[in-house]
Formats: sequence, C-alpha cells, structure tokens
Amino acid sequence: MKNLPATNDANITASLPERIAADLRLKIASGNWAPGTALPTRRELAKTYGVALRTIEQAVAPLIAEGALETKGVKGTFVAPDAGREIDASRIAYSAPSRPTFDQSTEISIGIVGTWSGIHGENMVESVGARAIEHEASGYSHVSLHYFNRYIGRDVPGIPMTVAAQTLLNEGVDGLIAFTPEGVELSQHSLDSFLGVTDAAGIPVVMFNRAPANVQMRQVVYDDVFAGYEAAQHLLSRGWRSLAFLAPFDAYWIADRRKGAQQAVNSQISSPLVEFAVIPAPEDVVAYIAYGQYRDEGFRIGKEFLRTMREPAAIIACNDMVAYGVLDAAAGLHLDVGTDFAIIGFDDYINSRHCGLSSVRPPLEHIGAECVDVIMRAVRGERTPLIVTLRSEVVARTSTARPRRAKTTLLSGTRQKELIR
Repeated sequence: MKNLPATNDANITASLPERIAADLRLKIASGNWAPGTALPTRRELAKTYGVALRTIEQAVAPLIAEGALETKGVKGTFVAPDAGREIDASRIAYSAPSRPTFDQSTEISIGIVGTWSGIHGENMVESVGARAIEHEASGYSHVSLHYFNRYIGRDVPGIPMTVAAQTLLNEGVDGLIAFTPEGVELSQHSLDSFLGVTDAAGIPVVMFNRAPANVQMRQVVYDDVFAGYEAAQHLLSRGWRSLAFLAPFDAYWIADRRKGAQQAVNSQISSPLVEFAVIPAPEDVVAYIAYGQYRDEGFRIGKEFLRTMREPAAIIACNDMVAYGVLDAAAGLHLDVGTDFAIIGFDDYINSRHCGLSSVRPPLEHIGAECVDVIMRAVRGERTPLIVTLRSEVVARTSTARPRRAKTTLLSGTRQKELIR
C-alpha cells in the first residue's frame, strides 16, 4: 500500500477512504495536481494505493461532492477549475476534538443560543446538538452553561439573535455557541448585527449553521451537498437507475441536497442510462410551507408521482417528514416500499427507524463535540479552525432494498405487476 500522510493520535482512527481522500486533497491544495488535470483512472489509483476499487470510489466521492473534482462523462475525472478555493484546510487533516488543558481554578461560562420549541420532531438538530454540547461540556471542570431560548411559537420568527447575545453577555458569559434557526438562512444584516454585539464585548463565538455564512467567524457547518450525494450514491449502489428528487417547497438546504444528488448521478460515467428527475420542477414549487404541512405535501406530490410511475423508481425525499407523506400515499395505492419503489429521506427522525425508512443521518453528536472544542480553545486564546465541516452518514433500512426486476403499472388505483425472471 502507498504510504499515506502520517496521522496524529487523534486522527489515527480515520478510515482508509478518508486517509486516501486527505492525500488527494493534499495533491490538489499543494498544486501537485493543477486545475484541469485529469486524474488517473480508478483502477490506476487502486493499484497505486494498493486497495480495492470500492475504496477508491469512497475516497473520490466526497471530493466530487465538494466541487474539488468534476466528472466529464467518459473522458474521466478532472481537478475542478476552482479547486484551489474549494479545498478547506480543515478537511485536509481532520482530527477528532481533544480537550485542551485548563487552569482548574478558573470558572468558565458558556452561553448557548438556540430555538427549542419542545414540540416533538421540531428543531431536532438544535435539541440533539444541545444535549451533545452538555455531554461534551460535562467532561470539563468548572464549566457552566447558560441558555437563551429564542422560541416564541411555531412558524413565528424567534427573538432576535442580538437580544439573545446581549442577555447572555449581561450574565457574564466567556463565550457563545449559537445555533442558527433550523432550515432558515439568516440575513446578512442579522449576522452582522449579532457579531457587532459579540465583537464589542470581546468574546469568542462559534455558530452552527447548515452552510458556511459569509462572515469571518468560527463556524461548524453541516454539508448538505454531500448529504444529497450520499443519498443518491446509496440508491445507485443498490442498483436503482431511475431516481426522482421530491421536494414540495424550496429552501437553500433543499437546493444543496438536490445539487449533491445531481452530482452523484453525473459521476456515473460507467452507467450512462441513469435517469434523474426533480418533482415538481424547481420553478413550480413555493418558497416556504409550514412545518406542519411537510407530511401532507409529501402525500400530495408522492401520490401523483407514484400513480404515474411506469417502472420501479427510487425517490429521494427532501427530508423524512416529506418521505412519511410519500409512504402514506404508497399505502393507499397498495404499493410495496422496497419492491415497487425505494425511498430515502434526510435527518433520520425517530419514526424512520420504526417504519423502515432509510435516511441520511446528520452528525448531531459531533456538532456538540466540535462546538465545545472550538469555543473552549477560543476562550483560552488558542488557535482554532475558522470552519469545521461535518458530514452525514446513510442509515440503510428496508425502504432502499435492491430492486427486483419488475415492471409496474397502475390502473384505476389497482397495482398490476409482472416480475421478469
């Protein structure tokens, strides 16, 4: 096997694909592979690193999702024109958090700004993220957590971030961890105002966001583009060749997931017959619907898609709540999930386990670990990364079983199926 970059103790548990991916990033970031350079074939890379083809695919996939590499059909894979700007130093040699040494006589207070509704299923990222922060902070002596809940009511804008920050500053916190509202993109004015308050007080801030915000601040972000890539790649690896991305409304995180799914389809240079549809078309969807409508809207567009489906297809629902609506529609049409169609969602809500829905699980526990690690180092005046990017994992359940070669038609709501032996 090719010698890979040495790992430190904290990073020694990195998987082989992750280490190979890090080596490829180094080649790009160092200029060894300039923009426009054609990569060796997958077989050549597998021989160079002394690994299986599947391992190389797993290493190359995230670089394609990031935009560092691009595929050009049968021509192969190339270093993207803007690869130099796409490579994030925090991704080249990622290491798990390790706690710094503290003066045990110093009391440290950390403020946490979030939007916790108390309604089951809502704001899951913030709720689980907060518990993970508590778990991670419990390992430090003389650390106390102060909370500010911005929640007012369902589908009502929360208390302004600046008010939350000033309230916690008045309590004497040494640093802030802020969750942006789940699924909502903060305006530049809101971010600038929030930072104006914290900068004036001279305290460090770490913000968890769904995508990097255009501000100079420490951020922990969740890569929705890669999540979309993983969802589509999972279905393709199971043998599904007709894919549909279903989203009854549009949002920046939906657009990122859709983009990642499209990139996975485009990367299938050896399988040019893959079909990919977006249902409804982006120009036909509304910009926003209330959380309580996700399942109903999933039912509506899912029923229409399933009724007109002429052959087994795989659905990528924009989140699990929409996927539940599609499953409701399938039950009414007497269609079998995993046989007549496949479906995968995002966010891995607790009910997904019970109904067998495959889902792309966000790294919720890691959010807390990274936020605490960065803020504690910042409070101590230590050097910290500006952006830490976290990635999801696919939890495969029965809804994405391998397809049976079948031809399905729907006539007057009755399923007729002819299996091809």
